[in-house]
Amino acid sequence: MGITFSGISSGIDTGAIVESFVYSERAPIRAMEQQKKDYNGQLTNVRTLNSKMQALQKTMQSMSSIGDFLSYSAEYSQKDAMDVTANGDASPGSYKIQVDRLAQAERDYSTATFANKTTKGAAGTGTLSFTVGSGDKVDINVTSSMSLEDIVNAINGSDAEVSASLLFDGSNYRVQIAGQETGDPADAGITIAESGTLSFGFTEYQAAQSARIYVDDIEILSDTNTFEDVLSGVTINVKETTTDPFQMEIKSDNKEIEKTLKSFVDGYNEILGLVKQDTSSNSTLRSLQLQMGTMIASELGNVGGVYTALSQIGISTNSDGTLKLDSSDLEDALARDTRGVAQLFSGNDDGTVSGMGDLLEEFIDKYVSKVDGVLKSQESGLQRMISRLDDSILQAEERITSYEESLTAKFTAMEISMNELQSQMSYMTSMGF
Repeated sequence: MGITFSGISSGIDTGAIVESFVYSERAPIRAMEQQKKDYNGQLTNVRTLNSKMQALQKTMQSMSSIGDFLSYSAEYSQKDAMDVTANGDASPGSYKIQVDRLAQAERDYSTATFANKTTKGAAGTGTLSFTVGSGDKVDINVTSSMSLEDIVNAINGSDAEVSASLLFDGSNYRVQIAGQETGDPADAGITIAESGTLSFGFTEYQAAQSARIYVDDIEILSDTNTFEDVLSGVTINVKETTTDPFQMEIKSDNKEIEKTLKSFVDGYNEILGLVKQDTSSNSTLRSLQLQMGTMIASELGNVGGVYTALSQIGISTNSDGTLKLDSSDLEDALARDTRGVAQLFSGNDDGTVSGMGDLLEEFIDKYVSKVDGVLKSQESGLQRMISRLDDSILQAEERITSYEESLTAKFTAMEISMNELQSQMSYMTSMGF
C-alpha cells in the first residue's frame, strides 16, 4: 500500500473511517469463518465417533465366537514344572498330571581330541556324513587345508540339520554335534559316518527323545515340550519333571469375562456420549443412537443357551440410554449357564442365529467402512464444505483488500486536494486578497 495521509488536512480520522467500512464489508467473511469453525467441530466429532465405533467393533469381533469370548484359567501347584494356558474352547475339569520327561535333542562328542583348533589337516581328510532321522544324507568334504574351526564352519554352513561347535577342556578340543530338533529318535536321531583318514569317533552323549506327561494316568507324548489340545483348548508347556502327580483344575475365568463385557459397555457408552454432545442436529447421529438402543434392548432368537437378552445377564439400560453392568447378576448368570452367556454374543453353534456380537459388528461396519461407511461419507461431505468455504473466504479477502485499497486511495486524494486548497487560500490571504 502507498503513502496515506489520514486527516492531515481535513482533521478527519479517515483511517478509522476506512477501518469501519472494511469491518462492515467483512461481515460475510466472519460468517463463513464461523461456519468453517462449526464444520471443523463436526468433522472432529465424526472422526472421534468413527474411532470409538471401530474400537467397539473390534470388541464385538472378539465376542463373536465362543472360543474368543469365554476365558478359562488353570490352577495347579507345580508352577516350576509347567506353564498352562486355556482359551475359550476349554472345559472345566480337574485332572491328575505328572511330567515324566522333557523333550531333548541328540548331542554327540568326538572321542578324538585336538591340541590346536587352527592347525590345518590335523583331523585328516575324507568325508563326514550326517543323516537326521529318515532324512537325506548330507556329506561334508574335509580336505588337508581345513582346520578344526574350518570343519565346524563347513558343517554349520551345510544343509545338515545339525549344529557343530568346539568344546575345550582346558587342554584339548573336542567336536560337539547337536541335533536341531527334539523328539523321537526315529525322527530326530543323528547318524554320523566318516571315511578316509578321518577318525573323530563320535559317541552319543544324549539321545533324542520326546516329552512325556501323564494325564489321569494316560501316557501322552510330544516331539517338543509343548502339548497342544491334549485337553480341548488347553496348552501345556513343560519345564521340569515331577516325582509325584499333582492336580490341575481348569476353571472358568469369570473376571476376564466380566472385563470383556465391561469393555463392551464402556465402548457403547462412549459412543452414546459423543452422539449426545453433538449440537448440529445431525439426523444420521440421531438414527445411530436410536438403532443401537433398539438393538441392545431387543431379544434374540434361540442362540443355544438359556439367555436371549442382555438384561438377563446383568446388562441393563439406564434412563439416559447408557448401559450398566451388574457384576453380581453377571456372576449368577455365569454360574447358571457360562456357555449361554457366550452364545448370547456369539450365536448358536451352527451359525443360523446371530448373536449380539455379530449383529453389532455388522451394524457398526455400515458406519465405519472405509469404502461406503456412513461416517466416511459424512467426513468427505464436511471436508468438501470446508474446502468450498476456504475458496470463498480467499476470494472475499481478495475483494476486501481491493476495496480497502480503493477507499484509502480516495481519502488520500481528498486529503491532498484539501491540502492544496488550503495552501492556495493561505497564499491569497498573504497577498491581501
